[in-house]
Amino acid sequence: QIVLRYAGAAPNGAEHRAAGICNDEGNVLALMPHPERAAWAFNVAFDDPALRGVDPNKPAAAHSIFACMAAALRATEPSP
Repeated sequence: QIVLRYAGAAPNGAEHRAAGICNDEGNVLALMPHPERAAWAFNVAFDDPALRGVDPNKPAAAHSIFACMAAALRATEPSP
């Protein structure tokens, strides 16, 4: 199932603008874009003039993807 789509045209020609797909159980996500490239200011400071001079350890646009994944994993951890 497609869980993420590119906004606008898919830069890689993906059918249905698919950027992320998930298995039926919902516990495996495959992504074509690389959100780790935009998770922290130090990763994107050269590409985004608005982030130049910003604290390099400041979360950037894609950081929320990883924060949400971490929260979901914590919520599904078995209790001791």
